[in-house]
Amino acid sequence: MKGLLAILEIDERDGADRTAVTWDLRNELRTLDLEPRIVEDTNQQDGSKSLGSIARWLEVRDLTLDGVMAVVAAALQWAIRTRRTVRVTVDGDVLILNNATPEQQNRIVEAFIARHGSNA
Repeated sequence: MKGLLAILEIDERDGADRTAVTWDLRNELRTLDLEPRIVEDTNQQDGSKSLGSIARWLEVRDLTLDGVMAVVAAALQWAIRTRRTVRVTVDGDVLILNNATPEQQNRIVEAFIARHGSNA
């Protein structure tokens, strides 16, 4: 049975260094004994020559349902602590972790996990 792929993207509308905060979230996920892969973009949108790469998102591959739950829980705690928004995508289904109340966020997370329970 193929494991699930989770893609985590950080919404950076406040102008913070996207690469730095992506590395910060990666380090948080590594405490779960996972090895999230940073996907970088070296192409500039305007066609100009790239001066370096920019972290765009994290990928965590071959997750079980328990692994997805652990990734979501860690990303949620990180989002709350840093006051950032994280989008978690599994099988095209997007979960947005942000400043919702704890009760709202728990209901959203439970529904998201339930949708993927039969796929793992």
